[in-house]
Amino acid sequence: MIDYSKNLQSEAFVIFLFHGVIPSNKSSVRNYTKKHLETVEFEKVVSSLKLKGNPISMDDIILANQENRSLPPNSYAITFDDGFKNNLQFAAPILRKYETPATFYVTSGFIQNNDCSWTDLIEYAVDVVEEVTFKHNLLNTVYRVRSISDKISFLEKVRSLVKETRSIDPYEFAKDLWEQNSVNEFSPDPELDQKMSTNELCKLDSDPLFTVGGHSHTHRVLSFLAKEDLDTEVSKSTSFLKECLNKEIIHYSYPEGLAHCYDDGVINCLKDYGIICCPSAIEGRNNLNTDLFNLKRIFVV
Repeated sequence: MIDYSKNLQSEAFVIFLFHGVIPSNKSSVRNYTKKHLETVEFEKVVSSLKLKGNPISMDDIILANQENRSLPPNSYAITFDDGFKNNLQFAAPILRKYETPATFYVTSGFIQNNDCSWTDLIEYAVDVVEEVTFKHNLLNTVYRVRSISDKISFLEKVRSLVKETRSIDPYEFAKDLWEQNSVNEFSPDPELDQKMSTNELCKLDSDPLFTVGGHSHTHRVLSFLAKEDLDTEVSKSTSFLKECLNKEIIHYSYPEGLAHCYDDGVINCLKDYGIICCPSAIEGRNNLNTDLFNLKRIFVV
């Protein structure tokens, strides 16, 4: 297990990025990225950070930035993306135990409809079929893979392709892969796929330790969208959360969050809807001079 407390520094603050926490990992293909940490591992990370550092909230970061306030040495913030129910079930109790605040950036369409991201849909199909067969005009070969290692290698290639290619609609890509492999039904895993309900999201946000923010409506790369579609993604997500939580939404995070996944147009759109802070998923630490729309995070796996 990586010692994430080594990322702490007296003159910088760190934002850690999580997605899910589960009791145990039961699949070699699904969750191969360790997007969902086992509870034992998660508690080790949280306890180690609390022992060696000072937990802060994203609101603390905003205030420090806006008012030129100093932060405690070895400060760090905990964040989650997407809106998995396991955040409430398994992560929240551990965070409470160690009195550690956290911000949960949720994809509104996932909360409303219990939808899955395109990455989870692709992983599911690759996992359930014995042999994956796939042909796409932007791939150099027809893929036929059977072994676990080959399936993971295939997933790495297609994830990279979809995340980096503006012309690909990620959900159409997932649909194409399903159809080519005769996958017709989705049997969601209660720990890897279930999202929070609206009531559960409100329950999470009601805890003084926790804050809820936006993470788009469908988890598409925002910088790839036409202006009208970008506006729809941001407006749907923020209006849903404002109505659900009965408060203004100032926190957000970029889907995928890499350098090419957001730009000035995306930032300006977010600001138009009242967003004050939106961290990326670019690896690194931050200081008080770091722009609130270019904050870096460290992905915990």
